[in-house]
Formats: sequence, C-alpha cells, structure tokens
Amino acid sequence: MKSLIITILTIVTSTVFGQSFDKDLEKILIGNWKHVQSIYLNDSIATYTRTLQFNNDNTVICKTENGTAKGTWNIVDTNIYLYTKSGFKYELTDISSIDFLDTNKLFITNLIGNTKDLKKSHYIRI
Repeated sequence: MKSLIITILTIVTSTVFGQSFDKDLEKILIGNWKHVQSIYLNDSIATYTRTLQFNNDNTVICKTENGTAKGTWNIVDTNIYLYTKSGFKYELTDISSIDFLDTNKLFITNLIGNTKDLKKSHYIRI
C-alpha cells in the first residue's frame, strides 16, 4: 500500500511539474524565429528561408520562399505540436522536440516524417 501511494504521488507530481514546465516553455517560445540551418540524419546541412511566428493565442504563421502557412501550436512534454487547417479541421503537421530554448535561440529535432526528412534545426529570435 505504501509503494502504491508513493507511485501515485510521483505520477501526480511529475504531471503537474511537466504541465508547469511546458507553460514556461510556451511563454519563451512566443515571438518570431528565423531558421539558421538544419542538419539531416545523413549529416548534410541545409539553409533556407523560413520564419515562424508563435502567437499568444496559440496560432502560428510559417513563412517560406514558397508561401505562408497558418495553423495552431502547443507544447506537450517539451514537444512542439504544429497543426494546419485542412478543409474544416486542423491536422497534426509536425512534432518537434525542444532540445534547447532560451530567449534568443531555439534548437529542435523533428520527430515525424520520412526518415530522409528528419533533421535537427537551429532558429534565432528576430
């Protein structure tokens, strides 16, 4: 019985702490970010034009040389979930793990997609 109570307290504590930590990350992430470079699994390096605008209302705007995409975002367990609208519903577009985030730098790792497209990316605040 004692171990069950300890297990339950551990789960509740980690869940509450995790939610609080995610909210702190969301506050830091809000703003405009510019892509610096990406490193793919085969060690090739890519630089391209991309800006991400994370807004307070959990909307996101992604601008590239090919156009602009709008969607929503949230953070769960230090992963950024991006959703874009398809028809009348939002669909999960990307999940990226936050490797490092401070007020000026963001390093993420893509978690979904074709293996050849998975990469680590570096962004700076603009």
